[in-house]
Amino acid sequence: MALQRHGLCMKILSAAAAIIATLEATSGLRYTVGDSVWSIPPPQPDSYTNWSFSHSFYIGDVLVFDFDYEFFNAMQVSRLDYESCAALSPIRIFTRSPALAILFHEGVNHYICNISNYCDLGLKFSVLVHKFSYSTGRSPAPSPLPPLPSLPPSSPPASSPYSAPEPYISSWVDWCLSTFCS
Repeated sequence: MALQRHGLCMKILSAAAAIIATLEATSGLRYTVGDSVWSIPPPQPDSYTNWSFSHSFYIGDVLVFDFDYEFFNAMQVSRLDYESCAALSPIRIFTRSPALAILFHEGVNHYICNISNYCDLGLKFSVLVHKFSYSTGRSPAPSPLPPLPSLPPSSPPASSPYSAPEPYISSWVDWCLSTFCS
């Protein structure tokens, strides 16, 4: 039994090493969200939105959320949750800092902080992710998206009633090791 468990652990570590090597070899650029700390109050009401419009993002790029985990979080949410500053069905939840959000899919990704009324105070933004062109490298930046229409103020969002695993590879490896190797 111990030998089978050891063999499984070695397979998990090998797979994790291969995934990490692949991500490092194909990873895109890293962007610290807002070029500073993810916090309230932002320097200006639209600081994070303006920051996202000033960059071109591609599949494989990484958003780095730097925040005090005791007071902030970051969530990738749907457009509806983004517009209402709610986290009813979060796509990804980031509770540890620095949080790394790899941009996997082409299209618009929306991010908010769902603690207190921080989203309503400006702790939110969207990024437009472009397909990477392997033949020519990064594509020229397209025109920015028009700003989203304003919605009437909503009540402060409630904290998520559950905790989701972090999208870190190291967390996945830690989970596998603790589940199968101890």
